[in-house]
Amino acid sequence: MAGEPIEMFRRQWTTYRLAVDHDLMEHRGLTAALAAAIDDWLASRDPAAPAPHLVDLGCGDLGLLPPLLRRLPLASFTALDLNAAVLPVAEDALGPVPYPCAFVEGDLLGWAEAEGPAVDVVVAGPPRRRSPGGTHTGLSGH
Repeated sequence: MAGEPIEMFRRQWTTYRLAVDHDLMEHRGLTAALAAAIDDWLASRDPAAPAPHLVDLGCGDLGLLPPLLRRLPLASFTALDLNAAVLPVAEDALGPVPYPCAFVEGDLLGWAEAEGPAVDVVVAGPPRRRSPGGTHTGLSGH
């Protein structure tokens, strides 16, 4: 019984990964658009600007982001998710990078209230529930 919730999570996550791997929810296009937006933002910054800090809200297993994260010139990366079971999966998916990483169990409010460096880039997957006519903004230059 003790391992039952973890096993249920793993079965559900396996199903979700199939949807990602077969691009059933357009993750490849969203990841490409995110990469282009971050690349454009980085190119528009002063070359003397310090390396940015990036946080991924609801990181899951990082999906298709590891190749992007491995090439970005970051000061730090924080992966935040409500489910602690997915954080080691995300950490393994990312692998070694030349900047400090934190894989944190928690919610947006708890993270926002905690001490830490200012964040330059916030990545959040598209909302799964959106009102008709609603919108989702992926990156802001502010």
